[in-house]
Amino acid sequence: MISLQTAENVLRDVYLGVLGNQLNCNICPLLGKIKQTSSDVYGKEIFVLSRINGKQYQLRSELADIYGKIEITDKAIRCSQNSAGAFVNLLNAEMENLIKETGIKITNAFYNEDKPRDYMTEDEKKAYTPLVLNGLKYLFDDSEPLLYGVNRKEIMPITKNIDKFEPIKIQEIIDNNNDEVNVIVCSAKVKRDYMQYMSEHRQNIEIIECDGGFKCLQFNNYLLMVQAKISDNEIYLLNTEDFKLHQLCDWKWISDENNKILKQHPTKPVYTARLVKYANYICHQPQKQIKVVMGESNGKD
Repeated sequence: MISLQTAENVLRDVYLGVLGNQLNCNICPLLGKIKQTSSDVYGKEIFVLSRINGKQYQLRSELADIYGKIEITDKAIRCSQNSAGAFVNLLNAEMENLIKETGIKITNAFYNEDKPRDYMTEDEKKAYTPLVLNGLKYLFDDSEPLLYGVNRKEIMPITKNIDKFEPIKIQEIIDNNNDEVNVIVCSAKVKRDYMQYMSEHRQNIEIIECDGGFKCLQFNNYLLMVQAKISDNEIYLLNTEDFKLHQLCDWKWISDENNKILKQHPTKPVYTARLVKYANYICHQPQKQIKVVMGESNGKD
């Protein structure tokens, strides 16, 4: 007989490790390369000492509440209580949805902005709490006077302008500004432009199998990664070794005082469980990261 206690046990003993691995490694090739650490976390905050341009700085950030949830109706549990196969199918569907939705939330927050999805109901949109992370938008946002609690002008990352995409120009920017770059992150259009350039110049295109099952292109000695949330006129030249995800702990199910994971909704016959990680990203060497803007000028060369 399948029961709520059965579901609790399966969520803890079977699904937690799988979910954690998927969310840590398989939602985005760039985020999968960023190392995770519990160091420099004190309570709800992160404090990192970093030497930048010959001077010691304390970089500071609050931990973000990164979460996902599953919902199981009482009817679904009752319908599957005499069938282990139906119960597994029920949970698998919920886990797939949790990974999908949480992955969207994390990548939106890292690359741009987390906001309600178009397919959500009006009530869901009103109740939605956006996730805020120290991602690329935050790192390169000139309108913010502080970066990790430090005067942005003292540790500002690099922005370069070029009129159009040319591999030689990208390589020149890397050579002149940070030869420790190991990834290039761009839109699908920029990837196509690169492939067309290689074809026109009769050069081979090498495809690399990255961790998490992702396929990336080889751009000289760098991995070229595609991210749909990056604008077609932007390219990021980064060293992933300079980034860390500082976390209080790895993913865990939120439990109540009775150590219960599944909680019944007060007005609906629905049980919910919430998966959470308290963490945030910090780039320890922000002044070395590069953003290339194509086709427009903002006074920077």
